[in-house]
Amino acid sequence: MAELPEFRFKSVCLEFFSQEFLSSTLSLYDGPKVKFKIASHYREHVIFKELLCSKSAYFATMFNGPFRNGQEQTAILEEGDGLSVPTFEAFIQ
Repeated sequence: MAELPEFRFKSVCLEFFSQEFLSSTLSLYDGPKVKFKIASHYREHVIFKELLCSKSAYFATMFNGPFRNGQEQTAILEEGDGLSVPTFEAFIQ
């Protein structure tokens, strides 16, 4: 039985967009990583730099600029003003 043209079109579109999605998304989970510590806690968090910077202009400026954080690829955050370990962990998930 011959494939219906409409079904074939949808199948080709789905395959194209799936590949596009995968290539644009997987690149966020590859490459250099940055480290975070919250000053009052001992635990260190490591996250892919591209993923973090694509979601936050603040962190993109921090890690891509001429600042110490950008040179060391590490940030020490102070708890307070809405930042706590649980909120930070929720953000990076």
